Amino acid sequence: MTCPRCSKPTSVQVNSYTKVCSHCGWQLTKAYINTMVKLAGVTYDGRQGLISSLSVYDPIMIRRDRNNAYDRNAIGIYNSRNQNIGWIPRDVAATLAPKMDSGVKLYAKTNKKLGGNGYNYGLEVFISSDSDKTKNHQPVTPTVPTNKLTAYASKPSSYSSQYYKDDDDYDDYPSHNYFRDESERGSDDYDPSEDWTDLYEYNENH
Repeated sequence: MTCPRCSKPTSVQVNSYTKVCSHCGWQLTKAYINTMVKLAGVTYDGRQGLISSLSVYDPIMIRRDRNNAYDRNAIGIYNSRNQNIGWIPRDVAATLAPKMDSGVKLYAKTNKKLGGNGYNYGLEVFISSDSDKTKNHQPVTPTVPTNKLTAYASKPSSYSSQYYKDDDDYDDYPSHNYFRDESERGSDDYDPSEDWTDLYEYNENH
């Protein structure tokens, strides 16, 4: 038997019901699921605002909604505040729901945030039955343009430390105010890992 996790062929019989991979330890009788999906329903019920403020590094959760009136296989994705940010598409949910109902534990992590800059936001999500693979999955982030604004990101002293005020931080740049990620409202210290996204956004819009 070839392990679906590490693709190696050897296994160890633990008992009459269970085999595990002798290389990675995966229980071979368990379903092994790895899939990437773009969430549905992201333009309804205020989800655009929730996704707009979501960082690709924020934790998300996957949950069955067995009482959903529109889809008996409904599976939702939720942010850390337990707010629904979208749904697994029907065709994918039809496959995953029976597995979840049978006891398969699934994990979710944001892979890519889509849209913005005048377009509707979307979210591409990585779903797996492998908790380690989910934890180690690295989301896709936009490439930062190499120019003067990128230089400002690494040298915050070149502009003021005024706090976030406007709807989008790139609007602050002409007055040389401090770029702040939308999740950094308040007096948080400069954080290049977050603020560069605003510099990227400025470049995309000017």
